[in-house]
Amino acid sequence: MNHVPKRAAHMSDFPPDPLPPESHFLQMLFQEFSRRRIPYAVLRNYEMLPYSTGGSDLDLVVLPECASQSLSTLSASLTAVDGAILGAWSIPHFLKLSAYGKSAFSESEWWGVELDLFFSVKHAGAADLLELSLIKKGLKSRNGVKILPVQPATALAALKELLNNGTAPSRYLHPARQLTTHEWDEVSRWLAPLGDKGIALLRSAICEARTDNERKAISRRLRRHILWHAFRGSPIRYVVNRSHVFLSKVARMLRPPGLVLAVLGTDGSGKSTAISAMEPVLSHATHGAFHVKHLRPGLLPPLARFRGVRSEQPGPVTDPHGSTPSGAVGSLVRVLYLLLDYILGYWILIRPQIAKQPAVFVFDRYAYDMALDPRRFRIGLPPKFFRRLIRLAPKPDLIFCLHAPVDVIASRKSELPREEIEKQIQDLKDFAEKERRAVLISTDGTVEQVRDRVLDALFRFCKKRNERAFPGS
Repeated sequence: MNHVPKRAAHMSDFPPDPLPPESHFLQMLFQEFSRRRIPYAVLRNYEMLPYSTGGSDLDLVVLPECASQSLSTLSASLTAVDGAILGAWSIPHFLKLSAYGKSAFSESEWWGVELDLFFSVKHAGAADLLELSLIKKGLKSRNGVKILPVQPATALAALKELLNNGTAPSRYLHPARQLTTHEWDEVSRWLAPLGDKGIALLRSAICEARTDNERKAISRRLRRHILWHAFRGSPIRYVVNRSHVFLSKVARMLRPPGLVLAVLGTDGSGKSTAISAMEPVLSHATHGAFHVKHLRPGLLPPLARFRGVRSEQPGPVTDPHGSTPSGAVGSLVRVLYLLLDYILGYWILIRPQIAKQPAVFVFDRYAYDMALDPRRFRIGLPPKFFRRLIRLAPKPDLIFCLHAPVDVIASRKSELPREEIEKQIQDLKDFAEKERRAVLISTDGTVEQVRDRVLDALFRFCKKRNERAFPGS
């Protein structure tokens, strides 16, 4: 997939040629918002819209009373371009959604977009930051896209950095500081929900703080004031909103919006190539929240570390069956140790991230490989016994079982004899028939063809996964 470079705001060579892969979806989305007369504004990174996100996510703010209509519009736009929701989560005032699909302009390209839809811009889910009623009074349009005026957009960017991190980089503070000379009245109109004291504290954090420590101290006061101001204005609404945020976090831990994928296959089946090919698409769809793990989560150090070996051998394994399998005790220790890493690593490292956002974790090999190729892991246990143990490992959402003709794999990798390759391929196919999460993917063909088969299989999975999780999907 071709990456679309970011371009400066002053460039106006639109529409670009060729059109970026996500162009069809973005144009459809903004056309539908206009056709249905839904008041909205793009908060930032609008320079390349409606043709590209420029590698960023898309932040849209919509009036709360238009929430249902906006969701319907988004769903209709995805349906019109045959897009799939990779992952999504929502609370009453916010929706985060990752989507992807095949380009309408080229059979060899896919698009991915992450979209944040705000029905109210809040801090901690309870304190309003932006006066949304001003959206009704008409906004500036750029390339047919309604955008937030530069004054509130710049101040809001600095405000969110200060509230979330206690400080802000100069790229946020410098343009916000320039507003305080002649345009602070306009900023104050848009940030009216902060109250006079909140706006004064924001200005102080932007202009008067000389060090990060001073800015952090002012930011703490600003944060306390904003939350207290929201509570004092409407205690019941404040408690309800905070409750929604808490319950949303619990719901996401129980049913994460992100995905865990596993890629299985014998050496030479093209696992690394397939993962590298899908990465640009899914990275765009998740705004960079695409992670690759080799075999296991990696919370625990390699077992070799306990024998004094400082690190695992880098690069591909040149002789996967060169080591003698351990005895029963050693094999059991190895299997239990790996399982412990899968269980603890999943709940400590992976689950929090896929619960926080629609992140994607891809495993190059997984626990199932211990049963498919026990000699590689020096396991000398009865197959039925340790296969039952492997079932304790957290299950991926989808398992890609890659295979190719024996001659093709043998030409790519000569480490294993032909008979062993044939056995592993057949075992993999048998596994895929019994495991409902598994899908067989042939890697015979070009890299683009393999990528399309993998993304098509994930596409079908996402469609089924979100049939009842998103309105109208």
